Amino acid sequence: MSTKYKLNKTRMERRNTTTMMFDEVALKHGGMLATNGHSLYKSRDVIMDCLDHILDRTPTSHYPITIADVGTADGSTSVALLNEIIERIQSHTGKSRQIMIHYTDQPTNDFNRMLNVINDQAGLNLGPDVFCSAVGRTMFEQCLPDASTDLIFSAIAAFNLSKSPCQLQDGLNPTEANSQEIDAYNSQAASDWKTFLIMRGRELRPGGYMVVLNIGTTKQGEVTVNIKGGMNTMSHVLRNLLEDDLISKEEFLNCNVKAAYYRTEEDFALPFKDNDKDIEETGLELVSTRSFVSKLDHPSFDVSNKDDATKKMYAERIVAGIKPWLFGDIYNGLSCKRSQQERESLVEIYFSRLWDFAYKNDDQTPQLGLIEVVARKRV
Repeated sequence: MSTKYKLNKTRMERRNTTTMMFDEVALKHGGMLATNGHSLYKSRDVIMDCLDHILDRTPTSHYPITIADVGTADGSTSVALLNEIIERIQSHTGKSRQIMIHYTDQPTNDFNRMLNVINDQAGLNLGPDVFCSAVGRTMFEQCLPDASTDLIFSAIAAFNLSKSPCQLQDGLNPTEANSQEIDAYNSQAASDWKTFLIMRGRELRPGGYMVVLNIGTTKQGEVTVNIKGGMNTMSHVLRNLLEDDLISKEEFLNCNVKAAYYRTEEDFALPFKDNDKDIEETGLELVSTRSFVSKLDHPSFDVSNKDDATKKMYAERIVAGIKPWLFGDIYNGLSCKRSQQERESLVEIYFSRLWDFAYKNDDQTPQLGLIEVVARKRV
C-alpha cells in the first residue's frame, strides 16, 4: 500500500496511551451504553488524525463536511467526540463551514431518546451551521447516498450479525464444543462484514475515512468478559430459568445472541487482503488494524474488599453494561404466545439473577477485546 495512505506515525503511536474520557451525557442519562461507551475514545486519536487528512484535502470546499455515526444507539457515547470534531473543523476552516452529522441505526432504535440526548444542554454543539439527522436503516444496507460522507465511525456495533445463522444448543452463544455452530457463525460474520464494508465504501467520498471499533479476539487471545465467567455465566443463568420451569426448552434454544465474539484482527482485514472485487469496486482500501483490551472503568471496579453498598453499585454497573444488548435477544427468544408483560417480566427475572451473581462475584473488572479497522477510499 502506498505510504501516502498511512496515518501520521506519532499519532498512531499515541493511540496506545490509555486516555479515559467519560461522556457526561451518557452518565447523566444513564445511557444505553454508558458503562462501556468510553471505549470509543480508544480510537479518538486515529479518528482525529483521519479528520485532519480530510480537512487538509478540502480546506476551502463549499460542500458540508459530513460525518456518520453508524450504530449510534442513543447517541450518548459519541457526543463528546463529535463536539471535539466540530471544534476541530471550525478552527480549521472557520465557523461558517457547514457540518452534517448522520446518526444511523436500525429502525427499532429509540431515536426519540437519541434526540433528547444530543439536544441536552450538555449534548451536541448544534450551532447555526451544524446539522444532524437520524437514519433508520441497518448497517447491512446503504444508509446514505453514494460518495456523500467524509468520515464514518462505528463503535461496538459492527460485530453484531444480521441474523442468527443456526439455533445454538446452549441457548445463547456459540461455543467450542460445537464446531458446526462456530463455522456457521464465522461464515455469517464474514458475509456481514463484507456487506458492511461495501455499504460504507459506497457512502464515503473519495479521500474519506472509516474507523470501526469491533469486539473480537486480540492477538494475545484476549476476549470480552462482561461478567465473571463471561458468556458461560450468562448462559448458565438462562439455563437456570429452564431448570426452574420458567421457560420452555424451545424458548431456551431460541435465545440466540446475534453477535460474533471470536473474530480476529486477521479476519477483519481479510476482505482487503483477498483483493475482493466487490470491495475493490467501492475504492475502499485498508489503512491499519490493531487489537487491544479495554478495561472498563467505574469506581466500584477498583475496590478490592467491597462493602454492601459498593457491591450493589458494582452489580448495577455490570448489568448496565450487558442489559442494553442482551435484553432483545432474550425477549425475542421467548414465545410470542406469552403477553408482552409476561415476556418483559421473565427478562427482568433473568437480569435480576444476573445481578445476584455479580453481587456475589465482585472481583472481575469487565473488559472488552477490541479490533480497530481503519480504511480510506481512493481519490
